[in-house]
Amino acid sequence: MGSPTPEQAVIHELSRPPGTITALAEPRRGVPTPTVVAGGLGFVADLDKLRFVKHRQAGERARLRV
Repeated sequence: MGSPTPEQAVIHELSRPPGTITALAEPRRGVPTPTVVAGGLGFVADLDKLRFVKHRQAGERARLRV
């Protein structure tokens, strides 16, 4: 079941709950720690600050870009 607009699809994806982050190794100073995210996103999005700045055009211009 899809979202009616691309904007609503993005909002739906970003509003998923955060997943469980599991470290694959002991953290060491100066070395990135590999992690695995299970069951959701690896971050929490602030939807109040979400802003769409570019929209696709429908009609003749959209067909010319192909």
